Amino acid sequence: MLIIKIQAHLERCPTCAIIGKHQGINIKQRYMKNLKKFLIAFLSIIILSSCSKKNFLEQGTTLNKEKVSKIVEGSTTESQMIKLFGVPTIRKEINSNEIQWTYQYVKKSSTSHMIIGETQYDIVEGTLDVIVSKGLVIWFNYNEEHKQKKW
Repeated sequence: MLIIKIQAHLERCPTCAIIGKHQGINIKQRYMKNLKKFLIAFLSIIILSSCSKKNFLEQGTTLNKEKVSKIVEGSTTESQMIKLFGVPTIRKEINSNEIQWTYQYVKKSSTSHMIIGETQYDIVEGTLDVIVSKGLVIWFNYNEEHKQKKW
């Protein structure tokens, strides 16, 4: 009932009718402005996300706990080490009887963005130190480190 009275009043009163028309225009204009802002933001996100790139890097001899577990101190020979891991990254003479072999491994997968840089990564770094004496492994140490960044 109240709505009918307001509508009747707006139809008869020229001042209220003009205000009502202007308010209708303002509502449409605000709606269009908000829609434009939303579309600009949405398209910006789509464009920026398409600029991201996956990266993968792997350097050195692949090291893992399974392979390292095959090493037996006092039993594993130099040739078995080379067969398992290949030529060491670093060879250093400790003294006339002992040589230290070092194997290093890095595996990095990341996602980077053209504008904001690297957004996430997963890095595995492994180092295997081995001391060889008279053709046999007498000592070894394996260290593996994981680093992650999630954005």
